[in-house]
Amino acid sequence: MLLGEFRATHDFTGIPQVDWDAVRILTVADYWDGPLSGLIDHAGELYWYESYFDEELDSYPYPRRCVMARISVAASAEELKWNRLFREKVRNGTLLRPGQLQSEYYAAAAQRTPNDFASAPITGWFCLGAEPAGGWLAHF
Repeated sequence: MLLGEFRATHDFTGIPQVDWDAVRILTVADYWDGPLSGLIDHAGELYWYESYFDEELDSYPYPRRCVMARISVAASAEELKWNRLFREKVRNGTLLRPGQLQSEYYAAAAQRTPNDFASAPITGWFCLGAEPAGGWLAHF
């Protein structure tokens, strides 16, 4: 199944579950009371992950389930580049950067066309584990 198809159906049927302990979150591209999307490392390879949003509940169910999709090395490198720039200009963990640096990042980001990954094949799903000590933001 492709990520775009999953976004439309939210059907986990036939998608293998991956143990949380086998996943390491590397980046957080979107956040709402926990990571929603970004890059993960699984078995030494980088994948895009996205949380499942339940329209009927109008919420992210708990435990939060995420699908993982295979993306290209180039797309992974681009996501890592933008994450690094975000950490340098906006926030590194809980350290919020000065306004001028933030403005530089957001001006650059406004010119970017974010990756959609709709055609990325889903390889598995996992439940987001417990929030790490110090909170999610302290780690990204």
